[in-house]
Amino acid sequence: MPWIIGAIIVIMLMAMPERWNKRESTLKEGNELQKMTDDAKESLHRSNEINTIRELRKKYNLSLVDAKRVMDVAKE
Repeated sequence: MPWIIGAIIVIMLMAMPERWNKRESTLKEGNELQKMTDDAKESLHRSNEINTIRELRKKYNLSLVDAKRVMDVAKE
């Protein structure tokens, strides 16, 4: 019986569209990105990288990867 459930799960995963497996970036160019970068620069002066990423994620509802990208841009 457990192998049937496993087989069903495998079939369902194989049938999922490719786009569901990829996480797309939510970052958009423009004023909002500039504001995020400015906030990240200020936060980096006050705190460390981890806290900067936390603040960006909380304030702008970003994924971990996007917040890290913004912070990396701010460090340059």
